[in-house]
Amino acid sequence: MYLEDVDLSLRAQLTGHPCLYLPDAVVHHIEAASDRQRGAARIPRARRGYYSTDRVYWITRNRWQLMITYQPLRNLPWLLFGWTKSFLYHALKAGFLAAFLRGVLSGLSQTSHSLKKRRNLKRTQTMTYGELCKLIQPS
Repeated sequence: MYLEDVDLSLRAQLTGHPCLYLPDAVVHHIEAASDRQRGAARIPRARRGYYSTDRVYWITRNRWQLMITYQPLRNLPWLLFGWTKSFLYHALKAGFLAAFLRGVLSGLSQTSHSLKKRRNLKRTQTMTYGELCKLIQPS
């Protein structure tokens, strides 16, 4: 539901199928359109966008899985910083602490699956580790 596009593009590139940038392409995107809670008792857009407990849960869960599957260990300081910032935002400002923690726990429960996916990608990847690092370099 969230971040599957990142997973798909990274997996494709690792196995030799490059993604293309098409500057003339037009995409019509409706924020959180797949969220069944969208529009129902949501926080006003001007404050926080389309947030819901489902959205926070799925983004947190899938973000964990992406991290385990693709991130090199040397990015650990950046990852810790990002997770701390996300935790503090959801805990102190946005009011979605429970959804955030459920997402983390769900992601943790899927860690073995993500590690298996990582090992399988290692066997089939054509892109070097350094090239991958350049793709996911924190900016």
